[in-house]
Amino acid sequence: MARVRILLAADRLTAQAQVTAGEACDASALRAALAAAGITHGVDEAATQALGEKLRDPQFVGKETVARGVPPQQGVDGRFDPNFDDAPMPGFRSGDDALDYRERGFLHPAAQGATLGTLHPPTAGSPGTDCMGKPVMPKATKALALRTGQGASIGPDGRVTALRDGVVALANGGLDVLPLFVHKGDITLRTGNLHSHGSLQITGDVGAGFAVEADGDIDVQGAAYNCSLRAGGNVRVGLGVQQGSRIEAGGDIRCRHSTESVFVAKGALVVLDELVRCDVVATEVRATEGRGCVLGGLIRARDKIALIQAGAASGVATVLAAADLTSESTEILRLNTQLDRAERQAHKAAPRAMGPVRGGKSGREQTAAQDAALREKVALAQRQREILATSTIEVQGVAYPGVRVRMGPLEHNIEATTRGVRYRWDSVSNAIVQEST
Repeated sequence: MARVRILLAADRLTAQAQVTAGEACDASALRAALAAAGITHGVDEAATQALGEKLRDPQFVGKETVARGVPPQQGVDGRFDPNFDDAPMPGFRSGDDALDYRERGFLHPAAQGATLGTLHPPTAGSPGTDCMGKPVMPKATKALALRTGQGASIGPDGRVTALRDGVVALANGGLDVLPLFVHKGDITLRTGNLHSHGSLQITGDVGAGFAVEADGDIDVQGAAYNCSLRAGGNVRVGLGVQQGSRIEAGGDIRCRHSTESVFVAKGALVVLDELVRCDVVATEVRATEGRGCVLGGLIRARDKIALIQAGAASGVATVLAAADLTSESTEILRLNTQLDRAERQAHKAAPRAMGPVRGGKSGREQTAAQDAALREKVALAQRQREILATSTIEVQGVAYPGVRVRMGPLEHNIEATTRGVRYRWDSVSNAIVQEST
């Protein structure tokens, strides 16, 4: 009838009855209007009956929803769920509940074989039904086209695995594990500390208080300021290593100059200008370019030290130690600590009056620790004698008073300015001998 008009929503999931003033009627007139409009599904009988009562009033004007369809259940597009935070954190909360703002997780290190995340396939939705009884289809879903580089692979179960050590790169629909990550700029609070299972290159400086760690190499093209660099491979600092820094490398370390810093290298330390009051442990130390100067500090090398200038005219205390077995001595310290622990456990398990424990687990641990420590000490003594025979300390330019030369357990003090000298161990006299270069 003219008084009731049915309005169907664009998605056909709701229908409303629009009522104007006119001749009194009831719910039957409303149902007739719905049928005429083709509304067959989802009719709200309660709403229809209630509106029919209002139609008995000729003056009633209004609009009511009288039918509702069933909307479709939408599916989910394919997605990648990473096993890491894909955005830097504000900081890392430690055990004492303090927030370390330098640990931000800027990089995502990955070891070969590690699971980087899971690629999920899309899930289809289910259709609904509109007010006219027709199906309403859900939106089509699509798979995520995740591209992987040579450093990652996607398994049949969707698991994404690292094929090599490095840093995860996730950008522009692609994922890879990069053996070398290049960070453009300085290491600051914006980036926080950097960690990688591969190698790192930093085009700027490493700021004070920050740490950079990599299983591979570290290349800092700028300077290192009171920071920590630790690499399983080589470390190179293009400019200076400033006061308070500590650099450790499983290979070589190379820098231009350094002041009051610590260097620990299983390979060589190569300095292009000077070292000032530094503490060094390396297989070899070379400062034969630029000024090639070592002023103050303790320089320890297993095989060889070669430099241009040692000490200064002011007599600054400088120690040059070759045939040094600091790293091997550390292992002896560890074994002695193990022995002490075993002895304490043995005495704790038995009264002191009974003497040392001969049997049982504590006794076996004590004996094993004693044997291991003894073997290592004997081997260390033999190793010391072997490297004494080939180790040298060479000063190509000037060596000033105040410089002490050590070779193994032996020591020689330079008491007068000396030029162009080499020091070595003489097995016959068991002494350090000086000769011209």
